[in-house]
Amino acid sequence: TMGTPFYGTGSTSTSGTDEAGAISWDSTNNYWVTNPQVTGMYYKYSLTLSEPGYYQICYKLLGDVTSNRLFLYKNSDNFISDRVKQSGYYDINNSNDICVGYDYVQTTDNIYVIQYTYSNITSIAFYFKKSSGVVDAGYRYEGTDPNNYVWFNNELWRIIGSVPTKIDSSGTTTNLVKIIRTFSISEMVWDKGGANTWETSSLYTLLNTYYYGSLNGISSTYCYSGLRKDNCDFSYNGIKPGSYYASMMKEVYWNTGHIDVTVSAGVIYGEEIGKQSVVNLVGLMNASDYGFAASYGRKPLNKYTSSDYTLSNYLYGVGFEWIINRHNATNVPLMVLYSGNLGVLIPGRYVSNTTKAIVRPVVYLESTVYVVSGDGTQGNPYKLGI
Repeated sequence: TMGTPFYGTGSTSTSGTDEAGAISWDSTNNYWVTNPQVTGMYYKYSLTLSEPGYYQICYKLLGDVTSNRLFLYKNSDNFISDRVKQSGYYDINNSNDICVGYDYVQTTDNIYVIQYTYSNITSIAFYFKKSSGVVDAGYRYEGTDPNNYVWFNNELWRIIGSVPTKIDSSGTTTNLVKIIRTFSISEMVWDKGGANTWETSSLYTLLNTYYYGSLNGISSTYCYSGLRKDNCDFSYNGIKPGSYYASMMKEVYWNTGHIDVTVSAGVIYGEEIGKQSVVNLVGLMNASDYGFAASYGRKPLNKYTSSDYTLSNYLYGVGFEWIINRHNATNVPLMVLYSGNLGVLIPGRYVSNTTKAIVRPVVYLESTVYVVSGDGTQGNPYKLGI
């Protein structure tokens, strides 16, 4: 036993092996600390937590740190998180810590292996912090091809899940069914002038004025879909206000918070609901929606590149596709890439007016909507009533 590397309420013990032979428990400060090391060394520590739950690892550094990278693994191969520490930001006497990566840890099957490299530091201290609880993300469909097809607007859509949703300014939250169009309406740019925010983008206006509106938007200033201007004509495939299907739609606050793609979907969901910026009817899927849809596991969303994740995710496979969130580091709108992970197509401070990606509208349904018939299969989708 190597001490109790926690502090605060709900502390529990942990045990593990020190593979570097250079770690000791600091009972005064309640963290593990490495012995002073020379520049450029590399160490690995294997630890086992004695209580299951969602954990972060927090660390602090002492010394003139020019760079530091911390790697977290579960079962030695399931990548959880990595960060780069820049010089002069934290030290071991600072009350602030660098805390990274929430993920669920079992007591037997999951072992953290902590690896770091450093330059010009005299010591590193770290501890695990257990989450008091995971944000409720509702009920989600996941897998290669779940039976979640629904007939909406006279075409096939898919049910993302029953998702906690903010519905008024007082913060009232209720579970609403969230659905996504099965096929793309077009490949479009995010914004004609390079705006990053969802609510000021030309795509937002196009979806909430012309797609919802069943209007021809070809001649509008919001139609930016490359050479094929006819893609902005929603006279036939748009949602007509006052129609039977329009009456099923619920105006909600959309979760447009900046997100960190180096953590799992559960953590990302907590980041998304940190900003609910716009009230309207039509949006795009969230980063967490895409993450929860993969049945294989819960890697960080920038690591969804293997076939295990792409083949087990019914939301993957349409090409470069916009999502509603922005990247926390670059402020650039995110998309699902061909490789299956989330990222930005081009680095920079904004999205250019030539960067195109697939658009699949997403809507929430009123709580009074119910299933009339169907079994959710593609050949017999759920039929709705209100």
